[in-house]
Amino acid sequence: GKTALLLMEEAARIGAAGLGAAFSKVLQHEPIANTLIVRAGVGWRLGVIGHAWLPPGPSSPAGYAFASGQSTMSNDLAADHRFGVPPLLSDHGVRREVNVVIRGDGPTFGVLEVDD
Repeated sequence: GKTALLLMEEAARIGAAGLGAAFSKVLQHEPIANTLIVRAGVGWRLGVIGHAWLPPGPSSPAGYAFASGQSTMSNDLAADHRFGVPPLLSDHGVRREVNVVIRGDGPTFGVLEVDD
């Protein structure tokens, strides 16, 4: 609902501000499609929030964090071979990231990713 969206927007804002980063996003896992959809964020081009998505798994830092259940950090995405760099990140010039898995009482909710 609206409260959840406001919470996601605030988490994205605080994440970017706290790390002095240009971008952040909250990705929510959609189990039926098995995707991570960008629900809130800071710094992204028009059309990313609510529309862009990533698959869970090693094709992206957020997907890797979600699938492994472990937070990730990379100061050089091009040299980090744990996961791929999706166009969403490369198109925005992202070179560094940190991901934190968002858990709840039930299934894992998604990922908070801060990028710069």
